[in-house]
Amino acid sequence: MRLATIIMLILISISLFAQKLPQVQQVSLRAPTNVKVDGKPTEWGSKMQAFNKTTNMFYTIANDDKKLYLIIRSPDQHAGKLVTGITFVIQPTGVHNDKGARLVKYPYFETPGENIWFAFTPQSYSELKGVEIEKDPDGKKTEALIKQANKKLATLSKWIYTRGIIGKDSVISVYNDEGVIAANGFGSDKIYTSELSIDLKLLGLSVDKSTGFSYHLSVNGEPTKYYKGLVNWRANVQRPPNQTDAQFQEMVGRMEDIYTAASMTLDFWGEYTLAK
Repeated sequence: MRLATIIMLILISISLFAQKLPQVQQVSLRAPTNVKVDGKPTEWGSKMQAFNKTTNMFYTIANDDKKLYLIIRSPDQHAGKLVTGITFVIQPTGVHNDKGARLVKYPYFETPGENIWFAFTPQSYSELKGVEIEKDPDGKKTEALIKQANKKLATLSKWIYTRGIIGKDSVISVYNDEGVIAANGFGSDKIYTSELSIDLKLLGLSVDKSTGFSYHLSVNGEPTKYYKGLVNWRANVQRPPNQTDAQFQEMVGRMEDIYTAASMTLDFWGEYTLAK
């Protein structure tokens, strides 16, 4: 079976499966014994524990005796937005409030104006999404674009932001030895995966106490939220000579929709109890 056909079947099955999952994870889960945070979902299998429609992402939270794990997957255009960073807030008190909570954001970019959403998406992910199956029968174009996307991700996704975990607000390398590990990447199925693990002791949690906590997941959230307002791009946009005024206005409208979507923060709350 050709790669392109396999990808199409995978995406169809994902769409159907999403309809059967809860929006917020309902169960506690032990992490796979062979778990490795590498941006690849291999050891997790094809099943995530929830599909949140607000953020358009599949996710699973799990733990073992020493670590808390978060894996997020997204097969659609929202993956371009997830690349700007997922903020994961752990609130040991159980309240739905970020005050005094532990926070990890990955990937993290120190400059708010860093244009990663548009730097990454048009050049890699949109092209990847746009590969027509009939024009890529052997999957070579898809494979090349996935390789290109992952190369750019590796270059850009080098930092993790933490708050309330390592004493003070800290920006740490993905190669740190502080007990926070993260990785991301696109698979052959075009699906974006982001993985994170945090040492339980850094969160003040322990499986011996059957600790429960609330969590807050945000896409395009603080710190360093992107596009806090629409970028002043209109002044620099000129109508191409081959476009009519109507076509130009339609293009401007589409661009405005993209910028508006990029400026939004999407988020939700949930609860989790460590599995023994």
